[in-house]
Amino acid sequence: MNYAYASLVFLLLSPLALQAQLEASTLEELCRRAPYVATVRLSSKKASRTRIQVSFQATRWWKGERKGDIPFSEPAKAHCGSVLRGVKATQEYLLFFERRGSAPHILGGARGVIPKSKGVEAAIRSLLLVTDPAARSRLLAGQLADPMVRVREDAALALANLPGLESSTAVTRALILTHLDKAMPTPGSKGPMSMSLSPLLLAHARLDARQAALRAWSLAIDEDHSQLNSLGRQVLLSRIDGAILLNTVPLAQAKTHGSRLLLLDVLQGTRSPKALPWLQKLLEKKDPILQREVTVTMLSLGSQASELSQVVGKEVVLQAETLRAQRQGRPRLRAIRPR
Repeated sequence: MNYAYASLVFLLLSPLALQAQLEASTLEELCRRAPYVATVRLSSKKASRTRIQVSFQATRWWKGERKGDIPFSEPAKAHCGSVLRGVKATQEYLLFFERRGSAPHILGGARGVIPKSKGVEAAIRSLLLVTDPAARSRLLAGQLADPMVRVREDAALALANLPGLESSTAVTRALILTHLDKAMPTPGSKGPMSMSLSPLLLAHARLDARQAALRAWSLAIDEDHSQLNSLGRQVLLSRIDGAILLNTVPLAQAKTHGSRLLLLDVLQGTRSPKALPWLQKLLEKKDPILQREVTVTMLSLGSQASELSQVVGKEVVLQAETLRAQRQGRPRLRAIRPR
């Protein structure tokens, strides 16, 4: 997989949506799901205007076994699921596949055909041998430090939704936290985000929701790493209990106009009247745009316009009511008063 390309896609798509796609083809998932896992080499390849047909010869079976060559075919026209176009006779591969009817079918698309390397082979061997849940989580946590990008990124992705992770040992928990903190951005840091950040944050949320919430909040209001705001917001709103979310609001760290608007965006996302005390505190900031947006949110949560007018003034409340109506798709007619 082209990891530079994946990093770019990660920034453009919903982080958790992309993660879900990759989770279905991690080494851990493929080892568990695939009836057949083998080291193979290309024995034949034919291409016509309409189809590409290849056959692989197994040099070693890691799981399952079948006789003869292993044939596959796909449309010749390049498409997002293309797998066979790039296979080479000079390269051995690790292949994950199943049978559909009488024909073999590659699992995981292009991620189910991996150029052979000692590192990936060692990871696969371990994943096939270790089946105890606690031992498996410990194995994956150890793979977070693997020199092979595919191994360590897949280990992080697998841990996010690994069954039984909550029962993992203190060693496993410490390894996950260590690698999460390495993936977290630092002030002034530049460059692409770590592909491990999102899944490790989700794994940490299952182990220590409060500490994960604090890290997610720091991403959600970080103006220097705006590409991570969406990730922080999504984790807070979809994976953190509402009470914990509201008990960890970092109002003191939101010192700028931009960071306060980002914090407000998360509070809006809760759609909970329990967020009103924090909204009241934001309303006290002498920032006209922030006050207007907070007023919009408070009106939608049931606050009275008359009470808000005493804090921010009638004009701000009128603006907020107009904005709220526009955003709900119902234009509000406002009287034109002579000056």
